[in-house]
Amino acid sequence: MAGQVFESFSDVDGNFIEQLQSTGFDARIFELFLFTYFSNSGFEIDRQHKSPDFLLEKRGIRFALEATTVNPTQDQMPEDRPLHLFTSSDIKQKQKDELFIRKKKVQL
Repeated sequence: MAGQVFESFSDVDGNFIEQLQSTGFDARIFELFLFTYFSNSGFEIDRQHKSPDFLLEKRGIRFALEATTVNPTQDQMPEDRPLHLFTSSDIKQKQKDELFIRKKKVQL
């Protein structure tokens, strides 16, 4: 099945495999996951353009999706503390300082 998905996946940037095998592994796996999900969920997928990653349509609704991942800062190690030892104020602080929520309105 993995081969079938990849055969129908278009590499519009021309660097998918190179990035998958180097520094862009997480982002490219996420992009491949999204393609698989949309393909198996009845979406019409337009990947003829380098950006955004996906132009999708289902039930007459057309929208654009750019796949992004947030990676840890290179010079910081993740905290080794088990999750159950975080207090609610620790979690709120982490949400404020570390979780990315990115909203961008795009006109097509």
